[in-house]
Amino acid sequence: MENCPTVLLVENDPVIRQLMVRYLIQAGFPVIEAADGADALDRIGPDSRSIEILVTDVVMPRKDGFTLAAELAKRVPDARVLFVTGHAHDMSRVRIGLEQSRCHVLLKPFTSRQFVAAVQGLLNSQLQGVQPRAIRFVEAVPLLYRVVDQDGSQSWRRGLTLDISRTGLLLEAAEPLPVGATAELVFEPPVSLADELGAGEVDVLAEVIRRAPGTPQVPYPAAVRFLSVRPAGGVRALWALDSVSRDTPLRH
Repeated sequence: MENCPTVLLVENDPVIRQLMVRYLIQAGFPVIEAADGADALDRIGPDSRSIEILVTDVVMPRKDGFTLAAELAKRVPDARVLFVTGHAHDMSRVRIGLEQSRCHVLLKPFTSRQFVAAVQGLLNSQLQGVQPRAIRFVEAVPLLYRVVDQDGSQSWRRGLTLDISRTGLLLEAAEPLPVGATAELVFEPPVSLADELGAGEVDVLAEVIRRAPGTPQVPYPAAVRFLSVRPAGGVRALWALDSVSRDTPLRH
């Protein structure tokens, strides 16, 4: 990637931090690394305008990720934030903090590809100028979708989530979806959202609210807002039907 923004990476585990630094450098990102929130603010000094992306662990000594993000926002209001944590499920304070922050979250453990994709996803400006209404988990969830129009539903297509929350998701679609269209989605919510959306396969009625800027890898991302969520019943058999379009490859 050309002209990659500078990433401030904050992780207190030195082994994990070095792996994350390596992944970012290989992807072309300039990196400033730090061991905790206090160390991060010391390293960037008073002139922090070069920082465009903050990737930070949540639970750290001296200054945690929430405090760091809040203090950096005073210096760089437009900086985009990715919280990385393994505690979202079992620590109520972390979960409440993530809900209040309404930033993107990547759950540990993750692969190098998932990590780089999460950071690159911050550059897709669906977040620029738009405050997320709920915590958004950066997870690739395979799904089926179809547009519902006055003439009846179109055929099912395969898609993939780029991120997902309790109120909506960013969809990697097979073709441009018209803003304002109604879509039906079938997927199994990730564990991180099982309490809000359900633990099994769900059938979701949603509205396409905007198209996000595309990339060569993801040409047709679309943001959708959930209108209703219900158990999917017997829709699972659709996954095996030859009639389901395979134009959208499922990334691993």
